[in-house]
Amino acid sequence: MILPRDQTRGGIGFELLLGYDVVDDDEFAFRSRVEVTYRIGDVEYLSVSPGQLVYCPEKMDSDDCFDQAEAEGGS
Repeated sequence: MILPRDQTRGGIGFELLLGYDVVDDDEFAFRSRVEVTYRIGDVEYLSVSPGQLVYCPEKMDSDDCFDQAEAEGGS
């Protein structure tokens, strides 16, 4: 169970670490945000954190890679 920051030891809170696994290193991939759903009591909340993560395969120029991410809604 994750507690509110003021209820954690020293009030330091928690940090969410996300791991990514590249399953095909020849394919372009991107993520434009992270969504976390959580509940406090009977109320459910959604936290949306913008942040772009782009995986560019070796065969792709980095400018082309970021252009493709923008074209697919990743900006």
